[in-house]
Order: sequence, then structure tokens, then C-alpha cells
Amino acid sequence: MRLWARVSLVCLPGALAACSTTRAVTFEGRPQAGLSAQAEVFETSLLPRTASPLGRLSARCIPVDVHEGFSEQPLFNVDCTESRLRSLLHQAARDNGGDVLSEIGCHHDSGISCEARLGRLDPEARLPALVAVPPSFAEYASDSRVSFVPALARISRDARSGDSVGDRPLSSPSHIVLGELEATCSGCSEALTRDALRAAAGRLGASDVVGVRCASDGRGYRCLGQAAAPQSETAACGVPVHDD
Repeated sequence: MRLWARVSLVCLPGALAACSTTRAVTFEGRPQAGLSAQAEVFETSLLPRTASPLGRLSARCIPVDVHEGFSEQPLFNVDCTESRLRSLLHQAARDNGGDVLSEIGCHHDSGISCEARLGRLDPEARLPALVAVPPSFAEYASDSRVSFVPALARISRDARSGDSVGDRPLSSPSHIVLGELEATCSGCSEALTRDALRAAAGRLGASDVVGVRCASDGRGYRCLGQAAAPQSETAACGVPVHDD
């Protein structure tokens, strides 16, 4: 007999589940054996009759003012969006043995909160018509820690998706550096840690991360780089930081 439990999730199974996930997600219910990180998770309005209810998941983030410098903030706060929280719910679903999320709802106050009902489909039953939701960019790096030191006194740029941010060895002469970025992630691959940098740079409105250097400490990776954007887009909204 399984007892109900309230759990702050710590990590994900599977090779792709590179980072520990999350005190941002809480599970109340009956956890099952975890699924692999490659397992599909479906979303639906109501839990199918062929699914066993497991419990409820809730996720929350508190946005960081990315226009100022910040230190060792979790990526899910730097990139505090509904899509990021939904990806955390998907990770938590796999971690607790579920493969279908229903009754998903989000609300905004000082942060963003999302909740969902979690279920496990009966593999022997005929599956209902469900569509799997593909992973979001840098989904498995959501618990990485990111720091930013601005090079401009003011940065006011529209955010962009991390997957549209380039990763270039050198900055273009037509670009200006917005600041220095650092990402660390325990258990992550170098590629995922670099993706965390790109996701954070996207929230700053940067078009590229440049000169990225990464090193492993045996448990994960630490990557450093610069966030950059075309100078023509930045001149009107930023001024250089000068030392006194």
C-alpha cells in the first residue's frame, strides 16, 4: 500500500535528465517508479478513464529583474515563464512515474504558479487521442544557476527565445557586449550548461553568447561567456558602466 506524500523534487532519472530539478516543483500524491527522460508526457483537459490518478503537481517561479545584475539565480527564475514551468511539470511527471497531465492551470501574481493533475496511462488499454508536447529549450537545465554582471548601466531589450540565441567564438564588430554571464549546473553536460547561458541571454534580449569557456568540476559544468547584441539595437537603450 502506497502512502500519500508531499515531495519537493530533487532529481530526474535517465541520461538526458542532466540537472537536478527543482524545489520549484511540489508533488502531492502516490509516486510510482520514475520514467526515463525520453518518455513522452501528454497534456489533456481531463484525465482519461484509462489513466490512474497519481496526485497533483505545482510549480512556481519568482522573476528576476534581468535588467540589473544578479548572482546564482536558478534558471527557472531568470526565465520565469509559463512555458518554463510547464516543462518543469513534465520533468516532475516523469520523475514520479506519470505520463499524462490534465487540468493544467497557471496564474500570475508576484510570480507565476502552475498546477496540474498527474496520471499514469494503462499500457494495456487503448490509448486515447493525445498529443505529446515536445521538450522546451534547455528544459533539462532549468535548475542551473546563472549570474550576470552588466556592462551597461541600463539594459532595456525585448526578451527572445533561447534557441534563437547564437553561440559564437568571437563577437562581431557590429555587436556590443551587454555583460558577463555565468552558468553552473550539477550533473549537467557541457552542452546543457551552454544552453542555460543561451536561455539566460535570451531573457536579456541578447542575440548571441560569445567567447564561452566551460570547465568540469567532476560533478557538472561551469560556463562563462558574454551576452552580446547588435550595436544598432542597443545604442538607444544602454549606456556603458564606468568605474568611479
